[in-house]
Amino acid sequence: MIASIAERRGLAAAFRETLPLLQNASLVGFAEVMNRVTHVVTAIALARCLDIVEFGIAAAAITVHELTRMFVQNGLGSRIVAAAPEEVENTARCIHRLNWWLGLSLAASQVVTAAAVHFFWGSSQLALAIALLAVVHVIYPLSMVQVFLAQREGRWRCVSGAIGAQAVVDNALTAGLVIFGAGLWAVILPKILVAPLWVFWHRTATPWTPRGHIRAGSYRKLMAYACQVLGVEMLASLRMHGDKALIGLLMGPAALGLYAFASNIGNSITIGVSQCINAVLLPFLREGRDKGTLASSFTQALLSIVLPVVPVVALQGALAWWYVPAVFGDKWNDAIPLLVILAPFSVVRPVIVATSQLLRATDGTQTDFRLAALSTLLFFAGLACGSFQGLIGATAGACMGLAVGAGAGLWIAYRHLSRAAGGGTPPSAASPPAHR
Repeated sequence: MIASIAERRGLAAAFRETLPLLQNASLVGFAEVMNRVTHVVTAIALARCLDIVEFGIAAAAITVHELTRMFVQNGLGSRIVAAAPEEVENTARCIHRLNWWLGLSLAASQVVTAAAVHFFWGSSQLALAIALLAVVHVIYPLSMVQVFLAQREGRWRCVSGAIGAQAVVDNALTAGLVIFGAGLWAVILPKILVAPLWVFWHRTATPWTPRGHIRAGSYRKLMAYACQVLGVEMLASLRMHGDKALIGLLMGPAALGLYAFASNIGNSITIGVSQCINAVLLPFLREGRDKGTLASSFTQALLSIVLPVVPVVALQGALAWWYVPAVFGDKWNDAIPLLVILAPFSVVRPVIVATSQLLRATDGTQTDFRLAALSTLLFFAGLACGSFQGLIGATAGACMGLAVGAGAGLWIAYRHLSRAAGGGTPPSAASPPAHR
């Protein structure tokens, strides 16, 4: 009896410790729920109005854009969040200018990619779609500093509101355009049209104008910091989008369309969970590190956020045979086996994100990069080896490779944590919360 009471009190104390994390995650999570709910409507409209080849071309254009955009995930914004009060303005000015240089460079590189696609493959639609999406890179720098200033001030309602509003408008525009016959452009144009909405929201909510000079040496320090994070984020983006590119190259646009459809549905829940973890976990782990309870804080956070998702994604895969033909149409029946595999395995993605945050809370950036490289290698090796058995084999191989990488990474991260338990050094890199 006494032991039972002690256990209940321990569980209550653990819940109270994770409550601030869950509250912040719930704000970001609510925005993601709005995104996913409206995304379901959009997915139904796209599945019923686009043929498989159009779906594949749209997926290829989005994949090229996202692979280009991964250079934005460089950790610069988190320097605004973590800067000392006297350093905030100088850091913000410097990052504002770096964001513009980066945005213009990414836009130019994407236009060059579009030209190469048109010249070598003769796909004018795909080339034009890639070129149009390049415009996005020169819109977001208008308000990226404001996003991280809001995060620094803990205004998660503002941040999550922008995420939700942008997602709802994007999905509503996509569904409306595809219903009215816009074809694959229904996927492309909303990505460009909603970017100004994001800019207007954050510039109105967080007024800020760059003033004054940037101190000497600021660029060098920030670029050195960004390079420590960029490798990990690039590999994460590569895992998120590179599988579609490889499927398209190995098996053609029809297979890419089926795989993109199944991946879009099967990973939707855990992508939202991963974004919540990426946004709010690191400050919680820093607090646990300062208290000397980092290991228990991480375990509590991981179980509190990830464990409830497991039965949901398992059910999502199990019911795919029923809801795919009923909701999306019989033409997507060939994607059902892929969805059955992808949905339950998708839970390893938030585990990888949480493991990365744990390593960064203990100054384990190098270990973080090595584990990201391991997971990426196993993921693509599994996909390539499985492709000899067809699309189902490629999907199963990729999922098993990623799961092995996630399990090994979690074990290594705990070992790193035990070695760093007495260090107490501040983290050298932090992952920026997803901003679009």
